[in-house]
Amino acid sequence: PLKVSGKKEITNISGNDIEKYIKSYFSTQLATTNIQLIFSSSFRKLNLLEFPSRIYPVFINLVNNAIFWVKKTTNFQPTITFDCKGCDVWISDNGPGVDRDDLSNLFTLFFTRRLKGGRGIGLYLCKQNLMAGGHTIRYQSQSMHGEPNGAHFVMTFKGLKND
Repeated sequence: PLKVSGKKEITNISGNDIEKYIKSYFSTQLATTNIQLIFSSSFRKLNLLEFPSRIYPVFINLVNNAIFWVKKTTNFQPTITFDCKGCDVWISDNGPGVDRDDLSNLFTLFFTRRLKGGRGIGLYLCKQNLMAGGHTIRYQSQSMHGEPNGAHFVMTFKGLKND
C-alpha cells in the first residue's frame, strides 16, 4: 500500500541505511527546524531482509508525523529517537503524545487529529504494509527507557538481526 518506486527485490536494510534515507528525505525540513534526530548504536546495527519499498515509507510516515507533532510543543529541544531492542524497533518523540481516548482508533483508516492536511491514512497504511511482511506496529505509552512524554511507536520485525 505505501509504495515507492524502485527495485522489487528483498534487500538487506541496515539501521545505517534507514538513517541515511531519513536524513536525506527530510534534509530541507531538518535544516529549517530545531528538531534533533537521535539514532542509537543498536538501531544503526540492525539488519533486516525486506523490500525497501515496504520499509522506507513506514519510517517516512512515522518521522513525518513526529515532525508535525513535536513542532506543536514548546519549551524543549524537539527530538525524534530511533532505538532497537531484540526484534523491536522504537521510534519516539518528545511531542504531546497520543491522547488516551484516541488509542483505539490510532491505526484506523481515516482517523486523524490534524486540523489541516491530515487524511488519516498514514498509520493505517504503515500497519498494512508491515503486516504484508509479517511485521507489526503498536503504540506504547512510555518509551523504551520509561519516559512517559511523547509518542512511542514500536515495530516488531520478523527476522530482524541486531549485531
